[in-house]
Amino acid sequence: MEKRWETEVRDLIEHTNYNPDNWMREEVRDKEKAAELLMEAEGYVPKDGKTALLCASLLRISGRAEEALPLFHELLGEARRQACPRKESAALIRLGEAMKYSGTHVGAVTCFKQALSLKRLAPEYEDFAWQHLGKVQWEMGDTKSAEESLEQALRLRRRKKDESLITSTLEALCALRNDMWSQEA
Repeated sequence: MEKRWETEVRDLIEHTNYNPDNWMREEVRDKEKAAELLMEAEGYVPKDGKTALLCASLLRISGRAEEALPLFHELLGEARRQACPRKESAALIRLGEAMKYSGTHVGAVTCFKQALSLKRLAPEYEDFAWQHLGKVQWEMGDTKSAEESLEQALRLRRRKKDESLITSTLEALCALRNDMWSQEA
């Protein structure tokens, strides 16, 4: 793919919104531009991991998560062939998110837990695995486990001192607890 395509896809991915009906799910802001870029990529077989990741991510945030699954599986396989725990952990988290978006919640939980099993070898992604595990547990109705997972993500993110990540987790915890309290009432 050309550099222009990659640049435009990266820009779309970096500027996603949360769906107003389900804030736990990202969606692309400029749906027309996303559709145009996906049309350009139609039938294209990514030749490298970077382009495959961009294609898969664009499919996921464009509401076509099921189409992204084979690309994310391919990226996971490549990370495992390279014996790179960092890449494997990131690929598992991305695959888990695509599974969540496609409604395969049990598969998503498995991916996030596998990513957590790599935490000693790839500690930089542990907070992301906990965060995404918590969100899928919440979607599955397991609010107690979701709260525990999000609390663990928050502890790790506070250690990182990354304000945007801390805020993201606090927002998730707040929304979860509001949901829990409204169910109790």
